[in-house]
Amino acid sequence: MAQRSTLKLDTGQLDARMQEGAVKGLKVAMEHLLQKSREVVPHEEGDLERSGTPSVDEGGLRGAVSYDTPYLCCAPA
Repeated sequence: MAQRSTLKLDTGQLDARMQEGAVKGLKVAMEHLLQKSREVVPHEEGDLERSGTPSVDEGGLRGAVSYDTPYLCCAPA
């Protein structure tokens, strides 16, 4: 006896939820990366350490941690 079934699947909502989860996970990962990078950034005055910022490109699912304070490692000779 043959059986037949049809499945109609709308993946639009599923795709949107997966994107939301990926963005949320990437944001958490960038916060963690910022925390870990602050452990190795020079701490002399703390300005550089405090200037760290995580960022996420939600559309491209890319993340970065950046520092925007100049840091001079050595006094001029």
